Amino acid sequence: MTKRIAILAGSISLVILAAAIITVVCLAANSSPSFPKGYDVGVWEWRAPDQETKSQQQADALALRQEGVTNVYIDISSYNDHDEIADPALRARQTAAFVQSLRQEVSILRSYGIRASALAGNERWANPDYWYVPLKLLHFVDTYNQSAPADARLAGLQFDIEFYSAADFVDNPAASVANYQSLVGQLIGQYQTSYKATAGPSLGFIIPSWFDGSNAAIPKTPKPLAFWLADQLRPLHGSALAVMAYRTQTGGSDGTIAKMQPVLDYIQQAKSPVRVFIGQETTNVQPAKITFYASNKKAVKQAVTQLQSTFSANKNLAGFIFNDEDGFLRLKDQ
Repeated sequence: MTKRIAILAGSISLVILAAAIITVVCLAANSSPSFPKGYDVGVWEWRAPDQETKSQQQADALALRQEGVTNVYIDISSYNDHDEIADPALRARQTAAFVQSLRQEVSILRSYGIRASALAGNERWANPDYWYVPLKLLHFVDTYNQSAPADARLAGLQFDIEFYSAADFVDNPAASVANYQSLVGQLIGQYQTSYKATAGPSLGFIIPSWFDGSNAAIPKTPKPLAFWLADQLRPLHGSALAVMAYRTQTGGSDGTIAKMQPVLDYIQQAKSPVRVFIGQETTNVQPAKITFYASNKKAVKQAVTQLQSTFSANKNLAGFIFNDEDGFLRLKDQ
């Protein structure tokens, strides 16, 4: 009798163990994939910090952390609008309020384990008449970090200067490219002057994948603009290129892998320290093949995992950035 009970107990244990294994396997199969470890996962927040309440900033930070986001790039472009107000008293009040809201958002993000950087962009800024604006914003990040508490400092600044979308680009592409290169040179020069003996915040540029020379409308002077930019950024601490390689498919001649290969190969072969980020789109834009808007977060994470696996041997790949925060958070889970 005792032996029969022991055999029965052993059988029940095996059944329980098998059921537990099946449960674990099913949960793993149904769980949403995560982003690859060891890589930055960022979102571009094309919204000024003073356009959100504190509670909204907190809610966004919590949601981003839960999705595995590690970096947020906050749009500071509108600081210039406040700084150009004619009335001195009003200008002082509005710039102070902008700075306070920026500090608040950066601190909130940091409290959730998320790094914050600045973001700024305008298609007109490559025009010499507007060079002063990005130069002012670079200076603003410098002075902001000097006065901000440690938990409210910005980790970097990325410029998105899409000069190829400006109305005057078609008339003289070569002049537009030359003006853009001159502006980049001035920004790098100002950065090096500000941070002679110390490591400053990361300076980066957002570019389309076809800056690799594949777009005949962009003059190669003296080499594809993406490669030229990488050369210019090489001496700077923590410099970065974020490449808008917007595709929902990773493979094929028109997929994200093919669009990223030239830039990643060039920077790796040059033994350059420039970090590279792969940009992906999540907002409602056309054509549909460039955005995950109609898809879900599971598909996004699967695509990122495929990209990371493909480029795992390339040490310059630092992470992934999504355009934009709102679009990313609104995606369905799966």
